[in-house]
Amino acid sequence: MPYEIDFLRAGDSNGDAIIVKYGDTKDGNFSLNLIDGGFTDTSDEIIAHIKKHYSAKAKIANVVLSHADNDHATGLIKVLECEDFTFFDLWMNRPWDYVDDVIDSFHGAYTREGLIKKMREMHPYLVEMEKVAAKRGITIRAPLQGAKIGPFTVLAPSRDRYIKLIPDLDKTPPSYASASKGIFGSLVKAVADVAEKVLERLDFETLDDNPPATSASNETSVVAVGLLRQQARAVDRRRRPRRAC
Repeated sequence: MPYEIDFLRAGDSNGDAIIVKYGDTKDGNFSLNLIDGGFTDTSDEIIAHIKKHYSAKAKIANVVLSHADNDHATGLIKVLECEDFTFFDLWMNRPWDYVDDVIDSFHGAYTREGLIKKMREMHPYLVEMEKVAAKRGITIRAPLQGAKIGPFTVLAPSRDRYIKLIPDLDKTPPSYASASKGIFGSLVKAVADVAEKVLERLDFETLDDNPPATSASNETSVVAVGLLRQQARAVDRRRRPRRAC
């Protein structure tokens, strides 16, 4: 299946904004996947790029949020609101969907309804995306292991893995286990983070052969594989900004 992949600049962050075009482009019978949206100010660039290079009235088969960090999620809201585009499926994992599986990790600190409310308060942009999807008739699906997103199959996270990570998410109320680490653990992490940033500014390489574990939120990131082939025709890569994110 022919494909093109565009990596758009997502501001001064580690966020992504990726557009995947796949299908037979000769007769215009192609599909678009939008993966992540960077920060809010990336929205206009995404909209302009799609209108210029694909269609002013684009039909976007799938919008995928890899994980619920601000620099990946907030830029998708305005794109989803764009009435010039038609959307079909929005793929994103929402921690409150699994409240019954994780509530015991909070040792009675929350009722079921209270924990859902707190989780939603801590993810206002996911709530906003829910509202836009409901208003526009966009189906929300969970990108968990085995799900099919166009020609892609989700490899990770599995449902069990995602549930296991929920109590440790930065934007989830502290669980009993994380709270028991106390202020000392937070202080050690803060000092390590500052030291790494100082070294990077001094042009020291801080990559480690045995790096520490990433955040729980990053661990929930969607990983997918697709069977595609590069288009035979040459693509003028100067007309579209691309970079590795």
